[in-house]
Amino acid sequence: MNIDFSPEESKRHNLRIYRNISENIENDLIEDIVKEKADLIIIRVSAERNIQTIAKLNEMGLPYHYADTLLQYTVNLKEYIPRAIENSNLAFVQCRKEHVQDLKDLIYEIFKSYSYNHYTSNIYIKPNNVIDGYIDWILSFVGSDNKIVWLVKDNSNYVAFASCTFEKEKSIGVLYGVAPHAAGKHIYADLIRYTQLISKKQKMNLMQVGTQAQNYAVQRTWAKEGFALKESLITFHVNSYLSSSIFETTLPLNSIKRTK
Repeated sequence: MNIDFSPEESKRHNLRIYRNISENIENDLIEDIVKEKADLIIIRVSAERNIQTIAKLNEMGLPYHYADTLLQYTVNLKEYIPRAIENSNLAFVQCRKEHVQDLKDLIYEIFKSYSYNHYTSNIYIKPNNVIDGYIDWILSFVGSDNKIVWLVKDNSNYVAFASCTFEKEKSIGVLYGVAPHAAGKHIYADLIRYTQLISKKQKMNLMQVGTQAQNYAVQRTWAKEGFALKESLITFHVNSYLSSSIFETTLPLNSIKRTK
């Protein structure tokens, strides 16, 4: 099997969504797609395999489109010393159940017009579902053993959040956000520094972050905070729609007027 069913994405978008689990496009991928009656297959491959991947997708004959380019950055925490937080008035609060509504409100405010993700490239995905996906994703960090999300207070107001996962020797800065009204205060850089400091304190050797290629602002910040580009990945969406329709309603055959 070359594809893996994604239950959370499928439920959110009311489609049968799968992700390609191979580094390459295998010849029997289309057989798996037909067998599983997949609607959308999300394929992410190394940029070095871009040309070969396009050739394989063309051979399949199913509709597809380029969705995004994801850039992965890393920093070696064994050698790099994170810089001190600039906004000393910020308070980082680890999210608990009592903070969930504040976190949801903040994520919605930050990401309601955000377009740096592969979902927004797909005209068949509803924008509101994308925002709900961010909310569900980060809320799953609350109370987790190896995932943490922090709300960030500036005086009495929540103005930002940061989220990380922690593996054996590597942490991943998953998603960060600063409220529009708090922009321009270098708060985003402080989110990066704080999670670097936490990662180093937890004996992580490496920290990783990622974003879409066109998101230049965060990449400039990462470069200033010791990160270097590690890998680029290309995302494609195969819109097979074998169990759902791309149309909201269907036209009954008996309503079609025939002409003589």
